[in-house]
Amino acid sequence: SPSSTESQLLSTDLETSQDNCSTSLDLSRNNFVSLPDCISKFVNLMKLRLSGCRRLLEIPLVLPPSLCDLYMDDCTSLEKIPKLPLRLKRLNLCNCFGLSGDEVAKLENNLLNEVGISSS
Repeated sequence: SPSSTESQLLSTDLETSQDNCSTSLDLSRNNFVSLPDCISKFVNLMKLRLSGCRRLLEIPLVLPPSLCDLYMDDCTSLEKIPKLPLRLKRLNLCNCFGLSGDEVAKLENNLLNEVGISSS
């Protein structure tokens, strides 16, 4: 299928990228269905844009630890979100209609527990 080919190409691009020390990566408006696991090798990555990736179903379990900003607005097919990096400060999930209430609740609990915000 075209989307799995696109995912494989993206994976190859990221694997062979000499730029895995880059701090910002914009993969917006692509047709891939999943983000390759090798994204976790981008240890300096602080900003990741996946806006408008309407066919994206999932992102890897391990995201770069230095990630601060994650933009996934208009990822309308996204169904699952992994545990987010501790340093994450900005998360955009506007129009992620595929996320179930359970996923959103799990996400909120993770964020509240990690940040240690009291709900009172």
